[in-house]
Amino acid sequence: FNGEKYLKEALSSIKKQKYQNFEVIFWDNFSNDGSKKIFLDYADNRFRYFCTDKKLKLYDARNRALTKCKGDLITFLDVDDIWLENKLYEQVNEFKKNNSDIIYSGYYIKKNGNIKLKEIKVQNISSDFLNHFLKKYDVALLTICLKRSFLNVKNKVFDPNFNIIGDYAFMMKMAPVSKISIIHKPLAIYRLHNQNYTILNYDELAKELRIWLKQNNNLKN
Repeated sequence: FNGEKYLKEALSSIKKQKYQNFEVIFWDNFSNDGSKKIFLDYADNRFRYFCTDKKLKLYDARNRALTKCKGDLITFLDVDDIWLENKLYEQVNEFKKNNSDIIYSGYYIKKNGNIKLKEIKVQNISSDFLNHFLKKYDVALLTICLKRSFLNVKNKVFDPNFNIIGDYAFMMKMAPVSKISIIHKPLAIYRLHNQNYTILNYDELAKELRIWLKQNNNLKN
């Protein structure tokens, strides 16, 4: 929604991927800025544009975008973030080697105004991802790659009632029933700026976490 400020950089990071057999599902959540024009200017038949007729909650929008995907693997990139050039290449190769359901990786944080990137390293986990995520959740949505067939068969989608923690709730739900692999090298850049939705809405974040905890009271120990 209204992501024109960083959109070109995000889309260019996709175009520059070493692995080129991809499609882009661009889900315009009823923007009123120049996002549509920026996207359509790419004139790439792999870039597919969709727009809602009213603004939706973030994870409702993500779910609807998922229904448009045709590829075997699904990844995510918000309009203010960036993929490194080997992101898709590394993850496709990892799927070939390990036949996983989900893969995630390390990443960098880019704070506006700072040239230096901060690397976020993910821990090595051989099993019990759920227990690890309960203690330390180190997954960033922009690094997740998953099988579309797994979503279809298991009917695993984001909780549409969430605006902030939908990917957290999704991974907690998937952890006990999925084969998960990790690529430890950073493959993406998360941009931290003063318009990040989470930064502006900590009260909503706390509210959503309380809802999630109530829904998953069996995990309280």
